[in-house]
Amino acid sequence: MSRRGVILAVAMVVATAAGSGPGILLVNPDPGDPDATWSILGMPVLFVWAVAWFLVQVSVVVIAYRTVWREDAEG
Repeated sequence: MSRRGVILAVAMVVATAAGSGPGILLVNPDPGDPDATWSILGMPVLFVWAVAWFLVQVSVVVIAYRTVWREDAEG
């Protein structure tokens, strides 16, 4: 595997863990906190967090397709 492939694999693992795994605990507001922020631009914080990490995952797949996977198929 190329260096770029390793970097993309690590980025995908981090995005998967942060998006739907323990990373949710970083942004999940405490229900007992009166000053907690529950929405960003009218959308729930957890939804924005998950969509952002999903976009990172899509970016990793597109970059891998255009660079790493095409090189493997060609030669």
